[in-house]
Amino acid sequence: MKYRRNPPQLAAAAAFIALLAAGPQPAPAQQEPRAKPPVSTPDQAQVERRLQSVGALIETSSAARQIETSGNAEALALRNKARQVLRHAQEAHASGDYRSAQSLLDDAARQLFEGARLAAGERSKDEN
Repeated sequence: MKYRRNPPQLAAAAAFIALLAAGPQPAPAQQEPRAKPPVSTPDQAQVERRLQSVGALIETSSAARQIETSGNAEALALRNKARQVLRHAQEAHASGDYRSAQSLLDDAARQLFEGARLAAGERSKDEN
């Protein structure tokens, strides 16, 4: 019986033998988990701009109007909660605690957006 040589198989076998002959290899270095980037403290000007922006969001935005016209009590309560959190952010800003003010502003915006989602859900249920 005549044997046929298969060059790809021979190349793979040669590579395998070379790996075995090289001996054990050290395990690849495990990557250390990346540290979170440092959180920068917002400056006074950034917080002042955000105060104005969130204030407008709560009082005059289309989301605020949607909550107002929906009549949804839970949505209205969330908007009032957003107003209260905004006042706390203004107090933190006045005392120079810009990091707390920024965090409170984020919370106030979340409260309003949640209220807007509830108001939109209420409206879409009424339209069906």
